[in-house]
Amino acid sequence: MKAYSKNNKYGKVTFYLNKRNIAVFFILLFNSQLFYGSAGNPFGVKGLQELFSLFLILWVILSIAIQQVSNGRVRKLDVYVLLLVILPIIYGSLIAQLSYGQPIIFGLIEERRILAVLVYFPIRDMLEHNWINIINFEKYIAIFATICASLSVGTFLDIIPTFQEIIISEIALRQMRIAVG
Repeated sequence: MKAYSKNNKYGKVTFYLNKRNIAVFFILLFNSQLFYGSAGNPFGVKGLQELFSLFLILWVILSIAIQQVSNGRVRKLDVYVLLLVILPIIYGSLIAQLSYGQPIIFGLIEERRILAVLVYFPIRDMLEHNWINIINFEKYIAIFATICASLSVGTFLDIIPTFQEIIISEIALRQMRIAVG
């Protein structure tokens, strides 16, 4: 498939199905949290999102280690993204512990969804090493947004079968909430 911009500023953009594009596809698919195992996600698979978060954490560690070895420093933006993830996790856990006596480990577990921001590191690396270009990256984002929206509507209208039942509490503020991606 080939795409051209209006003024051909970016030149010809080709989209080939290769190992790198497949890796990008799956990283963005899992980061969409389509399969996040929660009570409100009818397509959730327990443990899959946590496995992906572990993958992201390992990618971050490897990425920072490579930067340290090759350059002797870490990019400022990388440090900012790490702080953007680490500080809210610690803050939320500490406040829950101080306010409600919740053990800090449970607070850390509750705050794990913010780990999805760590997808910055694989995306940056993939763009930097030409695994994907920005136009195809934007195309993937549009595809996953469309998939998530279609699944939400299809589930709400009972057109699409789900992996699991949505658990609704009688005292929940938002009883009919469906969270897909």
